[in-house]
Amino acid sequence: MAAKKTSKKAAGKQTSPVQEALQITFVLKGNLKRAQLMYLFIARQLADVRDRSLYAALGHKDMEDYAHQRLDLGRSSLYNYLHIYDWVKQAHPEWLGKNVKGKIPDLSDVANLMWIETTLAAPTLEPAKRVEAEALRKKALDGTLNRSELKDFKDTGKPVKDQLAAILTSLRTLREKAGKIPGMPPEALSRLDAAINIVGNEKVMKVAGLHLVSPYQAA
Repeated sequence: MAAKKTSKKAAGKQTSPVQEALQITFVLKGNLKRAQLMYLFIARQLADVRDRSLYAALGHKDMEDYAHQRLDLGRSSLYNYLHIYDWVKQAHPEWLGKNVKGKIPDLSDVANLMWIETTLAAPTLEPAKRVEAEALRKKALDGTLNRSELKDFKDTGKPVKDQLAAILTSLRTLREKAGKIPGMPPEALSRLDAAINIVGNEKVMKVAGLHLVSPYQAA
């Protein structure tokens, strides 16, 4: 009889899939929030070591040496954290508070936001481009910014020679990869080579300004 009561009691404590999903979701939200704040916390501590020259107390000549020897942190990552901290301190100091409210961009998105806000600060930005940049800024803040959207915005209005240079780089990378693939048809490689030559020549002409000269003028 007692065993049956225990069995019923245990059965009553079982959570439903919905309850379990809600519990996991609650924990995940907390962990994601902490993850969002973690890179800022790291950046703040690194800036503290830099600003107070604490690396010298441990016998290091500079921050790079300290980060490499003590933290196994590369130069690029070190300056990325420090740059982020300096920017956040100036542009979004509220993110450095104790009780941060609202969404903070992930580490992978904050660089894009930095670029967008720097662009918006330029007084020479055209009104139409400013509207586009504001929309991109909103997306960057709420985490919905698509990288292709930002790339398209950056490419719009870019000088033709810059676009050609980007395409030429992509073609050369593709040609290098294609050449390493066994069984790649020679005709495909030849056409890639031809495309590289055509774009390369066009790029040279754009830089030299020869594209502005008609064949009749040249003659």
